[in-house]
Amino acid sequence: MRMIPARHRSRRGRRPGSNAPAAGFGLIESIVTLLIVSFGLLALAYMQSWGQRYGQDAGSRTQATMIANELMDRIRITGVPAAGAVAAGYTGNPSDANNVTCNPNAVGAANDRDCFYFQIGERLPAAAGAIAVNGNMYQITIAWLDRYGDQFDTNDNGLTATECTSNGRLWYNDNTLTWYPANRKPSEATCLVSQNWSLMQ
Repeated sequence: MRMIPARHRSRRGRRPGSNAPAAGFGLIESIVTLLIVSFGLLALAYMQSWGQRYGQDAGSRTQATMIANELMDRIRITGVPAAGAVAAGYTGNPSDANNVTCNPNAVGAANDRDCFYFQIGERLPAAAGAIAVNGNMYQITIAWLDRYGDQFDTNDNGLTATECTSNGRLWYNDNTLTWYPANRKPSEATCLVSQNWSLMQ
């Protein structure tokens, strides 16, 4: 086996024609790497926050759709025509503003209405509903408060009704909706997410 003299071994790892030691991973490279990793982590955190936001919104929409479908199924079972006098039992306020009772096995306009508001209070954090009659149509509205209504304020002078409705939301400042429980009702005009359903009966 051929032995390599020490003076030759000591020069291994050096650039040809240079007596300087081989360059390592320097401070500048470390800083650049740290910056790249930091930007990546910031982007990941941003995407996670937006994903959480849209996940919550999708969950609320799903719950609202299920509540409306349950009410429409109940109306179909009772067979109450929208144009009839009995339909007024659906359009009234809940029997108790803060503590309605719902019998899931009973059938009737007043009970179905109370079950509608009971489900809103149980399954949505801060929401309101409305059941209206227009000719032979039942019109159902569910609207809920989220944390993102103020983001549509374009001039930072306070959100306006135009800014709210132009983004497909509901500007709530009157009694067209019934909040349940009533103590969740906002004290001022609010930009809400809303969804509507219609049922011909």
